[in-house]
Amino acid sequence: MRIDSLALKYLHENSIDYIVIKSTMDIQFLGCACGGGTEAKIVPVVEEGRGEFKDSSKFILEVIDNINVYIGKSILNNLDDNSEVSVESKFFKKKLVVKNFKSEVLNKI
Repeated sequence: MRIDSLALKYLHENSIDYIVIKSTMDIQFLGCACGGGTEAKIVPVVEEGRGEFKDSSKFILEVIDNINVYIGKSILNNLDDNSEVSVESKFFKKKLVVKNFKSEVLNKI
């Protein structure tokens, strides 16, 4: 796993001490109302913080480019050496995202 240069610049400009990568469920509705279904996937979510991370017992710590990265145990298997933290911009809002992760489909109905 790595952090790209734009994300590093964002972290340093905003004095971010650590980031947390944890999992959430993304549910996509497929098709139309009568013939459709759903697909549930586990996807990573990135949170940023300052100071000391208090809930570190549920996470694995990796130090990447002098940034403490706490990775949730539930998402760890979905990340590999090609995964990277990047910045996504929409209008004037920026947020950190994980790219190149292995998406895990939980069900497809």
